[in-house]
Amino acid sequence: MSLIYLIFLWIFLGYISVFVRRLHDLDLSGWWIGIPIILYQSHLFGFIFININLLAIIGLYILGLVIYCCKKGIGSTNKYGPIQTQSFEFFDAIKKCLFSTSIVDFKSRARRSEFWWIILAYFIVNFILTLVDPAFMGQSNMQNYYKGTSY
Repeated sequence: MSLIYLIFLWIFLGYISVFVRRLHDLDLSGWWIGIPIILYQSHLFGFIFININLLAIIGLYILGLVIYCCKKGIGSTNKYGPIQTQSFEFFDAIKKCLFSTSIVDFKSRARRSEFWWIILAYFIVNFILTLVDPAFMGQSNMQNYYKGTSY
């Protein structure tokens, strides 16, 4: 079970890194995603309690940022670095974002292709981890909650 959480943390770090770099490509600060992600993950791990309404607002905010990341990046050098000219395929993006020092690179820029391939990989890995261990995303807690309840 701890291996599942280590795999999740590894892919989550790559996800956050590419998200921050994508925001940099749009000339925005990485903190636009940092604060809601920190709040949400703190809630998941039980460090703080957030009611369901605030979770919905955080989710909509992150969804809005993801949709905003569909925009074309700034066409010139900005304060986060030069334009990224390389376009990525799925395995190239995985290799760059998860198996290199880019996993902890929060200062450069990322193109749309790199961003979307890592988002896809993040959701695939989460789906597989949930199949391997249903408690990973809290499904066993829901099953215990409804146990003995007749509908």
